[in-house]
Amino acid sequence: MGETIKKPQTRQKQRTTEKERITAPNPRTPPPAPRLRHMPPSEQGPLQVPITTRRSPTPVTPPSTTTHRPASLESKISPDPPATVRLSQPDERADYEAAVQQRDTLNRRLQWRLQQRAHFGMLADPSIIIDIQIIERDLKQIETRIAQYSIDIATRADRSNLLTEAQQREAVLVLSRITGLPADKIKLIDIVIGSVVVIVEMPLAGAARLVAMQRLNHPMLRDQGFAHVALDRVVGPEDRPLDRMFERAVRFEQAQLESSTPPSAEASPYAGEDAVARLRITLAGDAVQR
Repeated sequence: MGETIKKPQTRQKQRTTEKERITAPNPRTPPPAPRLRHMPPSEQGPLQVPITTRRSPTPVTPPSTTTHRPASLESKISPDPPATVRLSQPDERADYEAAVQQRDTLNRRLQWRLQQRAHFGMLADPSIIIDIQIIERDLKQIETRIAQYSIDIATRADRSNLLTEAQQREAVLVLSRITGLPADKIKLIDIVIGSVVVIVEMPLAGAARLVAMQRLNHPMLRDQGFAHVALDRVVGPEDRPLDRMFERAVRFEQAQLESSTPPSAEASPYAGEDAVARLRITLAGDAVQR
């Protein structure tokens, strides 16, 4: 009988222990939030409004009226071609002649270097070759600048069957580059049948340079399409022959080309002479066919 009475007590104790274990708080879990008691409006205090800082509105920039192109696009857009300048004003004429003078200074140095290269041949110093390349690069830049000016070059339309007017202008421009004279100061007199011979008239100093280059068999003449240059006559202001002066001018130009030092930037001492020379220039066959 005693054993049957103790068993219910043990079971009751076990149930109590399990209930306490279930309802006991777990130290690992946070405690539940306290419940707020609802208060009637009569017991509530003043309304608490949270204070927040007000941000200033971000300024809105108006759309720009100018268009901005990306750098990559700017590099692809080709610049506008240079406008043609009409030589109608004295200052424009002065700018053109100054550019021609700069070209002449470089061209004389180029002629001197080419003469040295032709003289030494394969034994020419590398500095000569480098200097020629630098001068040719600078000459291209000046030629682009000179091309902006509109030069009136008189041609012979009645000789266009022998040499087109475009070829006639090109021949005058080449003579301008070699002699350092403005293109409109070189006058095309005639074009002779047979081997194409161009008769031109120009100031004494430029003609002397061409004849000096012909005497030295300068390679630039052939490169520019001129097979032979010969003097026709030299005439002074009063139809006075100036053969002796022309010969001195030729020797001066020849000495400049054969000198061991580069030519100076000063023009020929015969550049101011009021005299003109007439030359007979034979064009090379390949130059006529260009």
